[in-house]
Amino acid sequence: GDYDVDGGASVALLCTWLGQLGRRATPYIPDRIDEGYGPNVPAMEALARDHDLILCVDCGTLSFEPVAAARAAGAEVIIADHHLAQEQLPDALAVVNPNRQDDGSDLGYLCAAGVVFLLLVATNRELRRQGWFAARAEPDLMALLDLVALATVADVAPLVGLNRALVRRGLAVLARRARPGLAALADVAGLRAPPTSRDLGFALTGIGGGAYADEPAKRKTPDKGRTEASVAVLPFADMSPQHDQEYFCDGMAEELINALSKVEGLRVASRTSASAVKGKSQDIRQIGEELNVLAVLEGSVRKAGDRLRINAQLISVADGYQLWSETFDRQMEDVFAVQDEIAQSITRALRVVLSEKEKRALAKVPTDNVQAYEYYLRGRQFFHQFRREGLERARKLFMRAYELDPQYASAYAGVADCCSHLYLWWGAAEAHLKEADEASRKALELDPKLAEAHVARGFALSLNKRYDEAREEFETAIRQNPELFEAYYFYARACFVQGKLERAAELYKLASRVNPEDYQAPILLSGVYGGLGRKPEAEAASRRGLQAAEKHLELFPEDGRALHLGALALVGLGDRERSLEWAERALAADPEEPTVLYNVACTYARLGQTEKAIECLDESITFGFLQKEWFENDSDLDSLRSHPRFQALLERLDTDRRADT
Repeated sequence: GDYDVDGGASVALLCTWLGQLGRRATPYIPDRIDEGYGPNVPAMEALARDHDLILCVDCGTLSFEPVAAARAAGAEVIIADHHLAQEQLPDALAVVNPNRQDDGSDLGYLCAAGVVFLLLVATNRELRRQGWFAARAEPDLMALLDLVALATVADVAPLVGLNRALVRRGLAVLARRARPGLAALADVAGLRAPPTSRDLGFALTGIGGGAYADEPAKRKTPDKGRTEASVAVLPFADMSPQHDQEYFCDGMAEELINALSKVEGLRVASRTSASAVKGKSQDIRQIGEELNVLAVLEGSVRKAGDRLRINAQLISVADGYQLWSETFDRQMEDVFAVQDEIAQSITRALRVVLSEKEKRALAKVPTDNVQAYEYYLRGRQFFHQFRREGLERARKLFMRAYELDPQYASAYAGVADCCSHLYLWWGAAEAHLKEADEASRKALELDPKLAEAHVARGFALSLNKRYDEAREEFETAIRQNPELFEAYYFYARACFVQGKLERAAELYKLASRVNPEDYQAPILLSGVYGGLGRKPEAEAASRRGLQAAEKHLELFPEDGRALHLGALALVGLGDRERSLEWAERALAADPEEPTVLYNVACTYARLGQTEKAIECLDESITFGFLQKEWFENDSDLDSLRSHPRFQALLERLDTDRRADT
């Protein structure tokens, strides 16, 4: 059995039932530190020498080698588990698991003890049919429900459907105090009244942050703004021998963030915010407070060849206790199953009930080629640098990923996004626009349900000025994933360049709702409000954006984008001195970045420094910013429009774009 309450209770269920049938059973729980999670080859070979049958409970669904070793040593294996399964299963006598891909029971929310209980119900029924109980007493399964109830609550399984009935009946059994071990735990916890489900969680097992019956009053109450389920996923620590797996560790964290962000009722800290604490020796509770979440996931990865050891633990911010932890010793090809199991465990620990659609989304495997996945993760690392060289390297890595797996939709979407950004900010080369169009179309052909692919397609179409088609793609992405920030953000930008300011304002507001930590959307929203003549709302948006930018700059002091957009927010709030200071810091950090030059020009224009503004615009064109629509529609540049040099810049944009083409 597994090394937790669910695993222990499942073992107790089987041992008790077998004992009532007059059969001897040897309980065995692998040591989590020395042996890792679940079955391992040495243990299974040793058990097989003295036993004909090995039952694996709360583990074993992905234990291909240990099961094969047991069978080679002469023992049969039955697995009763609830963890997510791959399409292929271990070569066991039976794998009883409601989360098998071919299972249609809709009982995937059961803990392992619940699965074992139903297995015993079915076995009793079959033994009864065969006449086994004609001369012996039938085991009383209802008397075992105290163990099932304890395991269900301790494993943070949702109290819905069958679980609710099992726990209700189990509490009634527990109140009879017939099981000496549980009665002793109740005495130690000071329980006198009939137990409740809360007592199972806090008094008997301590899963609610490790609290006992006399401790709940000491537990910290979350902030009023943080009462909903919320989590931050920190970058995993690289424990590999060569310490060369940073891209993999960061990529795993990002993939978990993206997956969890699709779960309704769960707020997930952004990748940018979570990565800001990377490498810092801060207390987890302090990190959680800074990120405004109830729980923090941290972990480590040790990767050697095709072998992976992934440690993960979910920590309560309120008191620093573990809500869940696990160690996975797997092959690299099992990485998606591990990610899925971590994500599902987080939702269970935070009591978030997943819909069947969300379960399928979490279990979805993006590629069958592990090497392609590694290239994709390397590409994401460079993509997030958001510099020309980084985007070009990311594009090549994404291309290598889809060369290895031509069905890898996310890799095509990655290529499309790289090319769209290169076209938008660095030169407006038609080759980039064409490649963005082709790659985004291919991504959608491969996976029309991938929201990120619809965003990539919408982004590319908007740059091609096919705005009606772009609108359809962005709105499809939003329907598929209402929590996808990029869908609202790039849709808003597309509306802005068309002069549809009211719609752009609505979309920027929605983007801010999805990611309250983002500074870009509210600051750009303030500019849109300025163009609409809505000064009070523009000031309010500037204030929100500035607060977010200041928080971001505490973590990344030299981020040129936060500085130049923050400078615009400061202009909107009338702080001329700080605005100029931030603009100059942005130029010092990225003197040749066209986005920095353009936005600093907007700051200078709003402050009345016309010549400086035009100089920066001129340089932004020189370094590749050729988006004439922004020059024409950006209200920040209104003070320059009648200036002859500004008119000359508009003509130069036409000339340079023709030359690039």
